[in-house]
Amino acid sequence: MTKQQIAAMAAANYYDVLAVVVEMLRQYAVTLGLLAPGFIEQIAVRNGVDVTVTGTPIYRAMVKRRRNIFNSPKALGEAIQEALDATTYRWGLNRLFLLRVDQLPGGYVGLTLAIGGQ
Repeated sequence: MTKQQIAAMAAANYYDVLAVVVEMLRQYAVTLGLLAPGFIEQIAVRNGVDVTVTGTPIYRAMVKRRRNIFNSPKALGEAIQEALDATTYRWGLNRLFLLRVDQLPGGYVGLTLAIGGQ
């Protein structure tokens, strides 16, 4: 498959991935110090789908931070991964693997995710 074909397939899954993130936030937003969005489009970002050099589709989302309760982005990332794991397990879905957490301006947190994972 070409990178364009993988990107097209990933784009078709983007809102499904975001739906899992929204469900996770509905359950765990307070614990994570994040705001739960009212609808999926609130966490979508322009060009939110990409393909790595190795051909792995990645998905990006942006979440508003309520308060900073973690000492580092790594600690926040670990907590988000645990919440994602609980959500995907509960719904019997493929695991979403959090690749990266970015601190963004305006009190936002950027999430970079992949389906499957380590």
